[in-house]
Amino acid sequence: MHDRHGRLLARRTAEDGPIGAPHLNDLAVTEDAVYVTDRANPVIHRAEIRSSTAGPLEPWLDVRAAFPRSRPHAGC
Repeated sequence: MHDRHGRLLARRTAEDGPIGAPHLNDLAVTEDAVYVTDRANPVIHRAEIRSSTAGPLEPWLDVRAAFPRSRPHAGC
């Protein structure tokens, strides 16, 4: 994570997801946590913020059910 001036504030790693090695990309910061998406896995990671410091990054939500695979229509 970087501050608004580009200085590195913290570095966190994520464990492999259900598909393989993580590729972390977008993040959202709230008052109590940082949420990070993983474009290689259907997982959202979360790091709790304690005393202005982000804790370890952990798998928080498996989003596979939100994106079911498309199925061909009958008769196609």
